[in-house]
This record gives sequence, structure tokens and C-alpha cells, in this order.
Amino acid sequence: MTFKDLKKRVCLETTQQTLLFERLQNKPFWIWDRQEHKQEDIRTNGCCCFNHIIGLPRKDSIDKPLYDYEEIIFDSLVTQNSNDNISSYRKHLWIKKATGLGISEFMLRFMAWLNYQLLTGLTDVSLHYIRNIFHTMTYLMHLG
Repeated sequence: MTFKDLKKRVCLETTQQTLLFERLQNKPFWIWDRQEHKQEDIRTNGCCCFNHIIGLPRKDSIDKPLYDYEEIIFDSLVTQNSNDNISSYRKHLWIKKATGLGISEFMLRFMAWLNYQLLTGLTDVSLHYIRNIFHTMTYLMHLG
């Protein structure tokens, strides 16, 4: 591979990343209302939410939607506590679960979505909040 080939490849990958970033900009993580989700999916030609843009979770080569228990986890992560200050984002979430539910993948997708939210300029998500999610994931992985 020559330097010229490498430069072309880097330019192509940068362009593809820019296009993906534009598609993900201001998209919700998931649209929990099924009817609203179908309408938005049709209206945007499949670019309705973060998970449809990057691809749905797969199990046994089958695309899986997000489930009701994942909505409960999502709501627990994004809903502020009763006080409206920054400390309300400092949460600990403990999930006792069976294997194979896709919670680890859900959390990784959620963290990726938060990353894009920060990059697109939404300021209501605190870096402390993200740091706490990483600490929680590390703790859960040690419980294994």
C-alpha cells in the first residue's frame, strides 16, 4: 500500500464517519411508543432512532427490538431525581439479571448514544453521569 492509497482510504473513512455523525445527530436512543416508532421509521426511511441507524441488536442472526425491561433501565438512567441539580445525575443502578438478556449490549449502546449526544452539543447530560455509568459497568463486570 502506498502513501497515496493510505491517504485515499483515510479520506474515505473520514467521509463515512461524517455521514454517520450527521445521520445520528439529534436522534433519540429509541422511540418507545410502537405506533410512533413505525410512523417515524416510514417517514425517515429507517433513520428513526440511534438503534435503527447503527443496526438493531442481533441474537442468533435475528434482529431484536428493544424490550420493555430495557425501557425501564433507560428511564432509570435518564430521569432526574426530585432535586434539579447536577448531583441528581450521580446514580447507581444495580441490575440483577439472568444471562442472555442483552443488558451489556444495551449499556454499551446507551453509552455510545450518550457520546453522540455530547458531541452534538446537548448540555443536559453531565460528564459525571457518564463517568458513573462506566464505574457501574466496571462493578457489574467484576460481579460476573
